[in-house]
Amino acid sequence: MTPAPEELCFIDLVRVFEGIVFDLVDNASGEIKKTIRASKGKYPFSPSAEKFVKSSEGRDISNLGHIQEILEGRLSRNLSEKLAAIVKYRNWLAHGNRFKDTNAQASLPGDRHQVLAILKDVLAGIRPIP
Repeated sequence: MTPAPEELCFIDLVRVFEGIVFDLVDNASGEIKKTIRASKGKYPFSPSAEKFVKSSEGRDISNLGHIQEILEGRLSRNLSEKLAAIVKYRNWLAHGNRFKDTNAQASLPGDRHQVLAILKDVLAGIRPIP
């Protein structure tokens, strides 16, 4: 069964968001590694400090669920819940819907304008304010 145009639009919107977020993760990882290398501090695990940062292969942070974990407690509860609803619906569209798993069916978290506004708010919470 072919997804409806609205579903394709939703999946594409979240895909673009994921691309932006993972670019920011790569940037943050690189900056954190530079800071670690420059610190030359003597603290627990200092010789292994870089291993606490995402690997360049992206194995440590590989999906929006991992991003949700990193952001836990950093976004408002309301915004975190909205992001969770978007991720749940996206996962159902991309995976559960294909198997017609109605038990795991998620609700549409809003129209595309509402979803875009939520994703913009999440990005605003991730990016430093200039």
